[in-house]
Amino acid sequence: MARTPPKNETVQFSIRLPKAATDMLEELVSEGVYGANRAEVAKQIILRYLQDLKRPAGKS
Repeated sequence: MARTPPKNETVQFSIRLPKAATDMLEELVSEGVYGANRAEVAKQIILRYLQDLKRPAGKS
């Protein structure tokens, strides 16, 4: 069965992080809450941060 394309267009790119940051991502991977690999964890963190930036001050 063919996969349905995502509703939002996505763009793939790469970033470089300090070793300490990738170690922290690996810790979150091992907890299994944010994703199954560093890329998924980083994606969730970035998307959450961007959502928080758009939220008016004082709202949670």
